Amino acid sequence: MEQEKYQSLLLDLHKAYPFLENGMIPLAIGCGGQMREALQQAGHNNEDASTFVDHYFFSTEYRVALINAIDDPERRRFNLDGSISESVVTDRDLYALAFVRNVYMSESISPKARAYSRKEQGKLRAKKEKLKYHVNKLCQLGFSKEFILSKIGKKAAPYIVDCDWSGFKEEDLNSARMLSNQANRFAKREIRAFQKQMLNKGVPVALINLASGDKQDFIYATIYESANKDHGRKSNKPRRTNRTSKRRNQSAVKSSETV
Repeated sequence: MEQEKYQSLLLDLHKAYPFLENGMIPLAIGCGGQMREALQQAGHNNEDASTFVDHYFFSTEYRVALINAIDDPERRRFNLDGSISESVVTDRDLYALAFVRNVYMSESISPKARAYSRKEQGKLRAKKEKLKYHVNKLCQLGFSKEFILSKIGKKAAPYIVDCDWSGFKEEDLNSARMLSNQANRFAKREIRAFQKQMLNKGVPVALINLASGDKQDFIYATIYESANKDHGRKSNKPRRTNRTSKRRNQSAVKSSETV
């Protein structure tokens, strides 16, 4: 919208609601409809009125006024006549604005709002770094892209990398790849016995995952989920399977001897 047209609409809005002449303030939820109606009554068409209202609420000035509400203990919003609205500026509103460059770089932002913005940005950066580290570690442990996405979600996608197999002997890699064909036919109990046997033998997790085909849930649960459940205990080792399970899965264990 052209600046001249915007100013014309703003002038008519101020005529309808003189309280708004005092400057940008957080307005009540839903007052956009009243603003459009007032502009239409002033002779503006619906398209221009709607475009103006969108520009008004997405303007840097208005959004700075919103985040500056952090200085108000009651986080008040106001009706168009100047009365206090029942709606307030929420933590969610503040959080969303903390990452808008034009807002946190504005000279009009209050010191408290600027400090809040920097704090939230720092927390988000730290969270992303933690996620990146976790995803990269999973990749180097041989977990597949599909498995990582199924566990963490799409937010992991930017941090997924190829596993570095250069530290492993070619013969071990070939043995693991051969075993993966057999592992894909294992029942749930068999794959668990197979993976536990490998862990007990000290086989690197990356090789176990390579040998496990697409059945990586148990090894993931053993490394991460069991560790979380046992947080604070002296040992995070997975529970041993009972003797019956070991006997039933003896064939699976034997076939793992070549890894």
